[in-house]
Amino acid sequence: MKTMRGNRWMLKQMLMVFINLNYNGLSEARGAARLPTS
Repeated sequence: MKTMRGNRWMLKQMLMVFINLNYNGLSEARGAARLPTS
């Protein structure tokens, strides 16, 4: 039971980090797209 709870917590932490990285990447891509390319 304890290991299951630990795995779930670890999964949640990894998911949060993954979401944060994706959000940062998307915001950076949006900022680059917003800049004039020509």
